[in-house]
Amino acid sequence: MTLGPKTPAQDDATEISSTESPFPQSIEEAGGKAAFLATFTQQDDKDIMRKVDKRFLLLIGILYMTKNVSRRSIIRDRFSLMVR
Repeated sequence: MTLGPKTPAQDDATEISSTESPFPQSIEEAGGKAAFLATFTQQDDKDIMRKVDKRFLLLIGILYMTKNVSRRSIIRDRFSLMVR
């Protein structure tokens, strides 16, 4: 800390640190989880759920296809052993 007059750089630093953000920095500052969730509109909810549904459906589809490929190869291998 200096005892002399402030330089322009010190004035800028004081000005920046004294300004507060209009947005909360954490969920706790916003009033908790319920207050945070209340900030979403119904359209936001629909958009988020649609995005989650698409990703979930893609994952389920990939799992289903790999299951069927594995099942087919097992059946084919067993059948080829029975024919020999």
